[in-house]
Amino acid sequence: MAKPCVTRVKEWHKVEENPVAVVSCGTAVWEDDYWRVTPYNDKPKYFYGEMGYMDAMRLAEDLYWEARI
Repeated sequence: MAKPCVTRVKEWHKVEENPVAVVSCGTAVWEDDYWRVTPYNDKPKYFYGEMGYMDAMRLAEDLYWEARI
């Protein structure tokens, strides 16, 4: 099965927020299959699938630590 389009996600739920970004999850086909990281000064980045959660959290933490330097 091909990756579903992110526009199929109708509702996003905030999972975590730090001073530089917000991490949200949404459902396109399977529960919480899309993850979104929205930096406060940039466009959102989307992650999909089994590793989506870890990739989203890693990016949010990287953004946080980059801002502290």
